[in-house]
Amino acid sequence: MAIPLNLKKCPICESANSLEWSINTNFLECSMCKSVWLEKKAKSTYDKDYYDRGSKSWLMKVVDIFSFWDRYYTLNLSKSDRILEIGFGEGKFLKELMSRKYNVAGVEQSEYARDKMKKILGSENVFGDIGKVLGKFEVVVMYHVLEHIQEPKEYLKKIMRILTPGGRLIVRVPNIDSLEARLAGPNWYHLDFPNHQILFGEVGLVKMFEDVGYKDIKSRNYFGEYRQVLGYSILTKLGIKLSKPLMIIYQLLTIPILWIFSVLVVQHGVIEVEGKVGSSSNST
Repeated sequence: MAIPLNLKKCPICESANSLEWSINTNFLECSMCKSVWLEKKAKSTYDKDYYDRGSKSWLMKVVDIFSFWDRYYTLNLSKSDRILEIGFGEGKFLKELMSRKYNVAGVEQSEYARDKMKKILGSENVFGDIGKVLGKFEVVVMYHVLEHIQEPKEYLKKIMRILTPGGRLIVRVPNIDSLEARLAGPNWYHLDFPNHQILFGEVGLVKMFEDVGYKDIKSRNYFGEYRQVLGYSILTKLGIKLSKPLMIIYQLLTIPILWIFSVLVVQHGVIEVEGKVGSSSNST
């Protein structure tokens, strides 16, 4: 049974009412916005092996192509935009943008990943911390990064300071209210304990953007990204474990069906929220 704590404020909506999350008691759950978070600082395990994973896989190369266009088409970029990606990881998205002559820079905590990108973007465009970022940007993107940050509100405020007036922040995170999260429960792929600090729902994430002071906020639901997670969740619910070869066949057969299903039921495994900086007074 969930135990009321009433001690810790929700990092998203700042409600004082929290519960031990029934799915995984390492997390607390906000009774208001339903966001879920680790009380302790999340573990960081992203090293060389993480950033080099799957780099030679033909299937990963296909996924990378889809992933780029899935993100690129939502941005509506101008060639005059300066673009910053926070948490660029392997740097695939920035490399593709650079190949299309966009002016790009990146933030990444991994020294290994930064060193690789400095050879491509130049050291003046690669930063280890947002507080060290130089210049202003028209567009800042964070793809599956905000869930790793212990104080997301403060981080969103820091981003405002490096956005030009009218500049945009675009964030994607896993959706804790999604069908796959409900199906898989403690085995949900995006639970990723103990690496994920906060798991967001759409309501809580939008409210946080509003509270920080972003304007013209838009939220979008994404069925394309991580569609395999719904497939994993169905197997988990049924108690079925497949060998790697059978899992590949299962994914190839079911992902197109799951895309169609997701569209029909508006099932959103990933949330994207966009907000703009208003007048310059908002970014000080």
